[in-house]
Amino acid sequence: MSIDSNAVSTLLNLGEVVAIIFTLVISLSGAYYALGFRRILVDKLERNRALWTGTLALLLATVVLVLFFSPENSPAFPLVAIAFIIVVAGWLDSAIRTAIEQDYFHRNTLLWKRLRFVFWAGILGNFIVTPILVFANVATPGFFGLATILVGGSALLYGTLTLFVSGQRTKDRKMKSYLRWIGLSVAFLLALLTSGLVLSFSNILPLVPIILLAFSLYRAARSLAPTSKIETGLSRAVKN
Repeated sequence: MSIDSNAVSTLLNLGEVVAIIFTLVISLSGAYYALGFRRILVDKLERNRALWTGTLALLLATVVLVLFFSPENSPAFPLVAIAFIIVVAGWLDSAIRTAIEQDYFHRNTLLWKRLRFVFWAGILGNFIVTPILVFANVATPGFFGLATILVGGSALLYGTLTLFVSGQRTKDRKMKSYLRWIGLSVAFLLALLTSGLVLSFSNILPLVPIILLAFSLYRAARSLAPTSKIETGLSRAVKN
């Protein structure tokens, strides 16, 4: 029994379209909830978390739109993708510092306070300096790929591990849930970067990690749902 290659190709293309639509819907839903919650949350830190989450969800939707609908070899996708990764790094840094502050003993998790500058050196060096060198023909795209795995990937891995450890030390259940979804979001982004799949979306398989990333951002946004009586009342008033 032979398999019709055209039928398989059609199914893969259909699956890719469905995956793209699902990613956009779940990303935009996450942005809607996060930015909506920000309007009614009372605590300043929670409002900041909602803003970070909503911004990232919108950026992820933008990355997907630009990737699939911009002209071939357009510089728009690399610029948007790099912006997304840098904002993720800022989000991760902010979440770690908040988690350390909420730790009763204010422990310096995995020496983050001392090595934070190394994290940022890796992120900015890899995703800003290296692309400039590639654009100026000083370095090759292959060098950028290797740097992404060794430098950018290592920085994100360090940040993700620090976040997971810090998250276990906070007593705030709502914060702990939020940090868990942040960690998973960055972990899925890390999987995309280190595997190189973010550079090749020729079929449905590479879309799986980005769908999981979008879903994690959505759950992070939903974990910000107001819990106090005042906030819950405001939430109902806004919906009505």
